[in-house]
Amino acid sequence: MFANSYDEKDADKADADKQDARLELYVTRTRDFKPEEVGTPEMIQETRRAIQEYMGGLDKMEEIFVQIKCPLLTPERVAEAAARGQTCATTDSYKSMALSRGASTIGAALAIETLRGSLPPTYTTLAFTDICKNYAFYSDRVSSSAGVELMHCEILVLVRTNRRAFDAIPGIIRNPNKSKFQMACGRMDDAIDLAGVMKCVDEARGPSGTNEIVTAIVKADPAASVRGRRTTMLSDSDINATRHSRAAVGGVVAAAVGGCRVYVSGGAEHQGPDGGGPVCVISRVRTPGSEEGTKRKR
Repeated sequence: MFANSYDEKDADKADADKQDARLELYVTRTRDFKPEEVGTPEMIQETRRAIQEYMGGLDKMEEIFVQIKCPLLTPERVAEAAARGQTCATTDSYKSMALSRGASTIGAALAIETLRGSLPPTYTTLAFTDICKNYAFYSDRVSSSAGVELMHCEILVLVRTNRRAFDAIPGIIRNPNKSKFQMACGRMDDAIDLAGVMKCVDEARGPSGTNEIVTAIVKADPAASVRGRRTTMLSDSDINATRHSRAAVGGVVAAAVGGCRVYVSGGAEHQGPDGGGPVCVISRVRTPGSEEGTKRKR
């Protein structure tokens, strides 16, 4: 997501004792899931556990954003579960992507306490049919994407924090990768919410920053409309709605940033409100008058 070189000597690191270490990255993962666990409450629980056990002290952090790569089901994986007498949440690979994204997102949102709306006290017993059907609860601080190449959740946690306050948290002994970047999180309330993106961009840039990357994730509004006007995202027989939403939102985000270094994903189950989704902007912090800042201005 951030690498320009394989060589660590090329990294733009902040000195360990400097206050400009504003962005910290943490990487963890869940255990491998069985096919019958993908998109189920078990996936919610495991994703939540993995983040909480690894991070700790999350309530002391200034701002946090979680990006997840989660698994999906294939015919072979469904057949393997059936051979053991197990039933998967779905036999449709495309639907399994949505269920996996939804379950992973809910688990991460519970871990970092950013879940909007309210789950029943017995949420651990929710049937898988409640995932991706009841969108009254969501998070605008989690982005999940499904892939066939893995059977666990790969979890990237981005933290914008005051370093000294963070170091004071008991039990935190890790040595994260610190950098001269900062981030800001926000959300798009719908697919054309330019103001929502711009607010996030302005916060990340500050007085001297320049945008490096913007990530957003959205899904087509199930009402098949945007601000009262009909759309064809859900009714096109040739192109899936996730492709439509990526293209549309990609244009909006690129216009807001003034560049094409953006990552837009579709399928935002439980990620932001219906028709919208979370936005994360990462900016390089520059010291006014620095040589590097002068070069960039030229």
